[in-house]
Parts: sequence; C-alpha cells; structure tokens
Amino acid sequence: MALISPNVPVCQALKEKIKSVIKRSSRRVVEQFRDVVPYRPKLQNLKDTEGKNKRRYK
Repeated sequence: MALISPNVPVCQALKEKIKSVIKRSSRRVVEQFRDVVPYRPKLQNLKDTEGKNKRRYK
C-alpha cells in the first residue's frame, strides 16, 4: 500500500512549523542551562596510613 503525500505547499508548511517548534524548544533549553556550572568535585590531599600523599575527590 503506497502512501499518498499531501499537497506540496501543505507539506512544506508543516515542515516549517515543525522546524520552528524544534528551534524554539532547543532555545529554551539553552537559556535554562547557560549559567549552570558543571559539577567539579574538589581535590583534597590526604595522607594515607603510610604517610604518602593521596588525592581524593570531596
């Protein structure tokens, strides 16, 4: 069974509408996360039982 595509102008209008919705939603996501700083644990120098320096994430 073959699918019959709608008229070209209607199809083109739907494509443009979908593109604009995707662009708008991605812009909102970018605005939400623009000022967020990624989590970076602080390094802390610790002495282990043998007296050696050891790095640990805090």
